[in-house]
Amino acid sequence: MLTGVHGTGQNIDTTPEQRITDGDEESNKFMNLLLEQLKQQDPMDPVNNEEFVSQMAQLSTLERMNSLASDVESLVQSSQTNQFMGLLGSYVNARTTDNAQIEGQVQSVKFTEEGARVNIDGQELSSEEIMEISLPGMDEQGMDI
Repeated sequence: MLTGVHGTGQNIDTTPEQRITDGDEESNKFMNLLLEQLKQQDPMDPVNNEEFVSQMAQLSTLERMNSLASDVESLVQSSQTNQFMGLLGSYVNARTTDNAQIEGQVQSVKFTEEGARVNIDGQELSSEEIMEISLPGMDEQGMDI
């Protein structure tokens, strides 16, 4: 029985593609800085090998972190999709942004750039507007109807 579920969704400000692009951009900046440092070094006093290896390790770590962030973002989106698909057929009690009370069965789920939205009797609601969720055939106390 699910009742009183609050904060059922999250809005994510950037897409995974934007984050990957940002991560690639950061990697490129880092690599350009490293190459410029090598070009500008004094031939009579070159960069210490340990320092160079350390910088390369930092680049590798940065790339792995960007990949991990992308993987986590995909996992979050998949989890949100499953969460909202699970609402289909459930009864929802919601309060709209203009303070109107809406109750009814979730008929469909729509995914937009702004986040997931559920459809109840033709009214689209965001996850933030959902106040209570109950399974079909259950009353507010979780008892079979």
